Amino acid sequence: MPGGPLPGAAAPKPLDLTKEALDRTAPLTADEILQLRKELVKRSQAAQQPLVPVAKPTRRVVRLDLSPGASPEVVRTAFAQGTVVSFVDAAGRPWPVLTADNYNPEGFDQALFGTSAVSIGVKKEGSRAGSVAVLLEGLNTPITFSMVTGQQEVDYTVEMQLPRYLPGAPAPVGAVEQMKSLGAADLMNYLLNTPPREARQLVSDSPNVTAWQISAERMIVRTDALVAAPAWQRRQSSTSGVNVYDLPITPALVVSAQSQLMTVRLSGFIGTKEQR
Repeated sequence: MPGGPLPGAAAPKPLDLTKEALDRTAPLTADEILQLRKELVKRSQAAQQPLVPVAKPTRRVVRLDLSPGASPEVVRTAFAQGTVVSFVDAAGRPWPVLTADNYNPEGFDQALFGTSAVSIGVKKEGSRAGSVAVLLEGLNTPITFSMVTGQQEVDYTVEMQLPRYLPGAPAPVGAVEQMKSLGAADLMNYLLNTPPREARQLVSDSPNVTAWQISAERMIVRTDALVAAPAWQRRQSSTSGVNVYDLPITPALVVSAQSQLMTVRLSGFIGTKEQR
């Protein structure tokens, strides 16, 4: 018969229209699709991975040196990671900022942040360095600091403490020495609640007072209250309201909190004069 199959030839297989449609729409198998998706994720992660390590975020408190010829402080910042620089007096009280000037506006953003701080941002990844001058209320000498990028650590907050009191502000309760004795680098570890290993933590009956014995005659006290007695020799404060005091060993402190005086008792001392 014309047009029919040849004698002895096998009948043609019927077409699998479903498979043919799938092969045209999605030629890969299910396993191949999963493998493709995994590889796409790997390549996307590789494209987003920074070629240099991300800078470690830190928070610092620095004591400014206002003497002539002193080097300005350096603030470490990074692209897409802002830095807030705040200013306090020797007692930890916020020092109002009148104005601030950014000397590299093409590479850095700078804006007043509240009443006593300056916010710093990096505009583009290629920015490397700049500087800012800040004029504080009642202070004739401007405060200047440099900004640098590309460091292993980045400052999220920098609290700059001036070695003097706010104009017209009273001296803090309990101070017996000159202002130059306020604050010290070794007190910063206690302010950050990271005391050295050799410091012996004492037992306090107040949850708001932590103390360490550092010698047979002296101890360090960390609290958000003001120590009224005994008289302290050194003090380090922060804008968060936490204070650290260096004072003689005593089993009882008098502190001022919310305009009220209270007694805090300490124990756990070793090697004191009374024990010898």
